Amino acid sequence: MKTHRIPIDDEIHLSPFTQHDIPSVVEFLNDGDVYENLLSVPHPYEEKHAVEWMEKNRNIEEEHGRPISWAIRNSRGTVTGGVGLKIRDLEMFHRVEIGYWMAKPFWGQGIMTRVVGGFCRYLFETDRLRKITAHVFRSNAASVCVLRKNGFQREGLLRQHFFKNDQYIDAYVFGLLKEENV
Repeated sequence: MKTHRIPIDDEIHLSPFTQHDIPSVVEFLNDGDVYENLLSVPHPYEEKHAVEWMEKNRNIEEEHGRPISWAIRNSRGTVTGGVGLKIRDLEMFHRVEIGYWMAKPFWGQGIMTRVVGGFCRYLFETDRLRKITAHVFRSNAASVCVLRKNGFQREGLLRQHFFKNDQYIDAYVFGLLKEENV
C-alpha cells in the first residue's frame, strides 16, 4: 500500500499510525483531560484498544484505498495527536466529518489550529467535497476556537446528542464549505 504523508508546515506533518505509535497513543489517550473531549474512546485506554483500532483502520484503508486516521507528528516524527474522518463513501457523498485530539503536553501551542486548516485544505484539494463538518462537545471551548479560526461556522446546537459517562451531552455542529476554506 502507498505511503501517505500530508505536510502541514515545516514543523508538522500527518502520516498513518503505526504499531510503533501504540505506547504513545495509549499514554496520551489515558489522560483524563484528553478523554473528556472524546466520544468513542474507552477509559482506561489499553494496548488492546489501540491494536484493535489500528486493525480497523487498516481494513478501512484497504476498502477505500487511503487512510482515514492520521497521526499528527512533529519534525522529529513524534506523535502529538490524531486527526481523522468519519467516512461513508466519497463517491456518493459530498461531505465528511472530521475529528481530532491532541496530547496534553502539546496543548496551547497552536498545533491543532494549523493541523485542522491544513487537513481541510488537503481534503478539499484531493476529494470532491463541498463540505466538512465537526461535532464538538459544548464544554470544549478550545476545539470551538480551533474550528472558528479555520473558517468553520456554527450550524447548530444538538441538545443531549451524545451519551457518555452515564450522561447526555450537548454538542455544537460546525461546517466548512469549500469556498470558505482559508
